Amino acid sequence: MDMEAIIRQLHDYYKKYSLLKYLFIIIVMGMGYLLVQHHVKTQPEIQKPLPVAQPPKDDSQEGKRENVKVNTLRVDIKGHVKAPNVYTFNQNELVQDAIKRAGGLTPHGDTRNVNLAQKLTDGLMLYIPKKGETVTNALSGHEGVAENAKAKLDINQVSVTELQEIPGIGPKRAADIISFRETNGPFKSIDDLTQVSGFGPKTLQKIRPYFLS
Repeated sequence: MDMEAIIRQLHDYYKKYSLLKYLFIIIVMGMGYLLVQHHVKTQPEIQKPLPVAQPPKDDSQEGKRENVKVNTLRVDIKGHVKAPNVYTFNQNELVQDAIKRAGGLTPHGDTRNVNLAQKLTDGLMLYIPKKGETVTNALSGHEGVAENAKAKLDINQVSVTELQEIPGIGPKRAADIISFRETNGPFKSIDDLTQVSGFGPKTLQKIRPYFLS
């Protein structure tokens, strides 16, 4: 066999097995494709979550929230407290609670003439005076003031008008007190009123609760 024949046989052999190789690759790819398709079809269907039913609206809860808003009140706290400001309170809270909320009294704050048991009302203005300060009302607001909240008067600072608001003291007695004070100087105590014309022990006892001791 000559060389040319050998080369021709080798070429035919290579061509034959090359075709087989390509055929094998095509078969493998086809089988792979079929396996993938089969796997996809056999996958369980992913179920979408069912919508969660919303609980029925509870009107009673809405009513409770509205009642909370209605049952709160705002109070403006001023004067000699550590943190004067406007605060929100619940119903039935007292002046004492308001003072605590505002940080308590300053070293100069004086509540001797303030009714700590007074109930708070919406829109109330609470003023805490300093020691020795004379105020007509510690509490004021659109719902009125407590009678017990009125501060006692300083006999050496009280005016004629303020004196006439006290039961048992008319214009003449009020003028006599002011005249005596201007002539003789400050009263040392409320008992010195007996030195004013027309003031006896009974009258003094009657008006004593309206003055600082």
